Amino acid sequence: MTNQIEKLDRDRRKYLKGYLVGAGIFLIAWIINFIFKMPKFELQHFRIYTLTILLASIPIQLYFVHKLNSIKTKMNNDPGLRSALNNELVQLHAIKAWKSAFISSLGCVSLLAILSSFFPIDDLKFVAITTILVGCSVYHLAFLIMERG
Repeated sequence: MTNQIEKLDRDRRKYLKGYLVGAGIFLIAWIINFIFKMPKFELQHFRIYTLTILLASIPIQLYFVHKLNSIKTKMNNDPGLRSALNNELVQLHAIKAWKSAFISSLGCVSLLAILSSFFPIDDLKFVAITTILVGCSVYHLAFLIMERG
């Protein structure tokens, strides 16, 4: 049982890292795509490359989300695994990660509001999706960092 707990814990960390890589690639390509769409830059041929990267990163994220969900399903079906992998410390880390995600989402909206004073950011979908992506990524990153320590 201890080996299974350690393996699932290692797998959870590995899948979190994989998700963060996919989300990071998506977020960077998303922002670059938006910049290329701005009237000053208008580089349509580069947008094709960023859209390709965006579309390629989605299956990566879906794969790791599926793997994380399978670990959660195993935990929910086995009380021993649930008590070992979802103890009070893990729950505390999840709460702190939610706080980090909320603060980072507010920071993202604030940064985009400040940047809109200098550059025209009038695409509400961009602001909403970027804020959600930053919040989700920071949640997983904060949880991963706290689980390491």
